[in-house]
Amino acid sequence: MFASRSHTAGSFDPALTVPGAFDAVAAAVPDNVALDGVAGRLTYAQLRARSEVLSAALGRRGVGLGTVVGVHLERSFDSLITYLAILKAGGSYLPLSPEYPPSRLKLLLSDAGAVFVVAAELPPWSAEVDSPVVTLARLRSDGGGSGDESAASHPMPVTPEDVAYVMYTSGSTGTPKGVLVTHRNIVQLVRDQDYLDFGAGEAFLHLSPTAFDASTFEIWGALLSGARLVLAPSGRSALADLPVLLRERGVSAMFLTTPLFHELMDSDPGALDPVRQVLVGGEPMSVERALLLARRRSAATGGTAPASVAANVYGPTETTTFATAFRLDQLDGNDKSVPIGRPLSHTSVYLLREDGSPAAEGESGEIYIGGAGVSRGYLGRPAQTAERFLPDPFSGVQGARMYRSGDVGRLRPDGAIEFLGRIDNQVKIRGFRIEPVEVEEALLNHAGVREAAVVAVPVPDGVRLAAYVVPGAGQSAELTPVALATYLRGLVPGFMVPSWFVTLSELPRTVTGKLDRRELPALDEADLPRFSGGPTGGPGDEDGPLSPTEERLVEIWKQILQVETVGIDDDFFSLGGDSIRILRVLAEAEARGLELSLVQLFEHTTIRELAASVQ
Repeated sequence: MFASRSHTAGSFDPALTVPGAFDAVAAAVPDNVALDGVAGRLTYAQLRARSEVLSAALGRRGVGLGTVVGVHLERSFDSLITYLAILKAGGSYLPLSPEYPPSRLKLLLSDAGAVFVVAAELPPWSAEVDSPVVTLARLRSDGGGSGDESAASHPMPVTPEDVAYVMYTSGSTGTPKGVLVTHRNIVQLVRDQDYLDFGAGEAFLHLSPTAFDASTFEIWGALLSGARLVLAPSGRSALADLPVLLRERGVSAMFLTTPLFHELMDSDPGALDPVRQVLVGGEPMSVERALLLARRRSAATGGTAPASVAANVYGPTETTTFATAFRLDQLDGNDKSVPIGRPLSHTSVYLLREDGSPAAEGESGEIYIGGAGVSRGYLGRPAQTAERFLPDPFSGVQGARMYRSGDVGRLRPDGAIEFLGRIDNQVKIRGFRIEPVEVEEALLNHAGVREAAVVAVPVPDGVRLAAYVVPGAGQSAELTPVALATYLRGLVPGFMVPSWFVTLSELPRTVTGKLDRRELPALDEADLPRFSGGPTGGPGDEDGPLSPTEERLVEIWKQILQVETVGIDDDFFSLGGDSIRILRVLAEAEARGLELSLVQLFEHTTIRELAASVQ
């Protein structure tokens, strides 16, 4: 029997494209607020006009069908206008996180063949990349202005099967791979769906990083339904001010990564009360916290069936953000885990045995996903595309494909799917997919590293990465945790930098000579200080008297990271820091009178460096 089936609340128009759907909405509700942020507000009519001005300028620079344009902009009105303008010109946008190191930006731009990069201003790395960097000011001058006037633009006719954006995920071959997401993929995610109410009366929160695929749901869920898109400000106060933002801006629909949801439920359980529709996903969810949210909502409605939505969602980038959802009000107090639920509309989910036959109820099987969300495949990687995107023998539709996720699930008697883990080494940290082999490849580029292995270590709030390295001859003294972490941050995003670095004389091998990951020295969170990375490899190596600024930073780190000692040369990320804890550090520093920025903490990750930067 089938492990799960497609269910459909309606039939979305298969001929719709993103700019076509947006223009229809803008014509129907021109005076509705489209964008709401610190820069003010834009109506749908204003957003449409500004995007067409920019689209005309992009067209004159050669943007058309099949072209990829990099977008190196913070979450802002400018980034959203640029995305829409690129799509109207017929191109595909490549979202680039401003936090990525230059080497990774160069890799992504080269792999995608971006014709150029749109940026707010010329970045210091512009001379290092092959793709020219064009500022928004230059584009707007080409387009004839930056106001609301309509330009004589002629949008390129795109089809639903044309690529709308390229989003990179961590690659199993050691390099990131670009997923080709089409207009049809995006439209099906937010049209005629039943996992959430989409409508002109909603207010969606845009909180996700632009290079994270949850932003697809946030942006186009609002802009293709006539709703208001509330932009969370970038910077240090984003997390600390989130409860106020939700309440004051009247946010009614939002997505949270699982760790951030856990953080909010621990620190301020009432923060999500004003938000009618909350989606959470990216990692396994705590049953206790899920029940807490469900109970708060039930209590708010006097025990009746809540009109609100709180759901755990699941889906790979390759199937366009979400593929399944589970309503938290369906949780039983006896549940040991929070299911990932049932397939969304226009989606099929199959749990298959190794021989390709459907798994029986209660039997584990690999998760395969079919339907309208299945993307085109990987950019420039036909072999990997053929390996993961397979003909769908169950759909009955000629040419239908399904995506082999590598995830394992089990069908419950109530029809919901339980997530059981991975069949390979891939992990998710704070919602971001990571192939440990990609981190291994980056470490092996270090001249002093002879061998490397990276594995995931379970901790109470999820998983963290541990790196085991074998130094080259005479290199042991140079390969400190601080040195390795600093080196990696020049190559990969911060969420891919391991929390532990362990030096070994050799890696364990099987009798056939392959790496035996099961024999690597075991670690747990209690071992973290041993590998946190002062000059001698341990915490608390303060190296002289502390300045008042250093003393304050040490106290803040102890409080947020929950460690007993912090040395001024200990690395924030190696001590267990992450993007959520960075925001908490920034908020606490502000409360103590220290002015810090997100960029400072990413660039200066020790107390010594950060204090010098502040002073």
